[in-house]
Amino acid sequence: EDSSDDDEPLIRIIKKAPTDDQLKKIVENLLKEANLEEMTMKQICQKVFDTYPEHDLSGRKDFIKHTVKTVSFIVYLSTHNMTTLMLLLQLWVRWFGFTEQIFSQEFNT
Repeated sequence: EDSSDDDEPLIRIIKKAPTDDQLKKIVENLLKEANLEEMTMKQICQKVFDTYPEHDLSGRKDFIKHTVKTVSFIVYLSTHNMTTLMLLLQLWVRWFGFTEQIFSQEFNT
């Protein structure tokens, strides 16, 4: 009987791919240490990929990028003032496609 696992490196069979929670934790840790004014999405994604070199995470890139956006927003908010908060909220709207009308209604602005 021929199995699709036969051509896989043994390390991939032995080690399971990281869960969404594990990937989120890695992103959180990377962003806590990163200078968000200099770090790029590409650099963070590469660092996540480098954390799990035995796995092909290219199929999870959209999840990783979404997590980076969400977590970086939260990390940045925790360290900056209200003027910066307003700028970030505008970025959030652009990233996630909210319209100003929906955003204004949702947050009573």
